[in-house]
Order: sequence, then structure tokens, then C-alpha cells
Amino acid sequence: MVKNIVIAIVIIGVGALVWFVLSKPAEAQVWVSIDPIQCQGNPWDKEVAPEGKEGDEKTNVILFYGKQGIEIFSIESAQVHEIVCQACSCPRGDRLYLEVSANDARKLVTQGFVEVPSPR
Repeated sequence: MVKNIVIAIVIIGVGALVWFVLSKPAEAQVWVSIDPIQCQGNPWDKEVAPEGKEGDEKTNVILFYGKQGIEIFSIESAQVHEIVCQACSCPRGDRLYLEVSANDARKLVTQGFVEVPSPR
């Protein structure tokens, strides 16, 4: 009898745990954007690819923000300006879009990103 009660309690406990995990709403994902600048002047250029070693930019962005605990679900890029100034502080002419959790978006906004609608 005691054994049956213990088994019932374990089954109920496991069931409640599974229900809690599955019923927890997923955090909303949002898009943020930034206009990268020229001359390898972006934070992910300096941190991930030092000494002029250029890698794939999307990989560098994921690694750089991953070190900050920010998970990037998707990355898009679009050309937004055909003519740009030649100074290193000027935008390159493209816009980088990152899909992240709403919580991570708040962190990125403090770093110069802007919350935007989906680029798709």
C-alpha cells in the first residue's frame, strides 16, 4: 500500500513538472537592426576578428553576442544606401537585422540597435 502511494506521488510529481515546463510560454522573439560602419569599426569586428583577420561576419556577430549571453535566432542583411561617405565612422550602406528574444533585444538597444519589424 505504501509502495503504491509513493509511486502515485512520483507519477503526479513528474506529471506536474512536465505540465509546468510545457505550459511555460516561450519568450517572444523580436528583430533589431543596426547600420554597421566601415573599416572594421564594429564591436564584433574588433573582438572576434582581431589583427585584421576577417571571418564570416554572421559568424563573428553570433560569437560576439554569444559571449554576452545573447542568443541570435536569425540574421539578415540588406543594402539600404548606395552612396556612403568614405570615413571609417560612416555606415557601410547595409543594415544588419538580428532576431533575438525580447529580453536580449532590450540589451542590444542599449548598444545602439533599434527594434524593428521583421525584415522578411
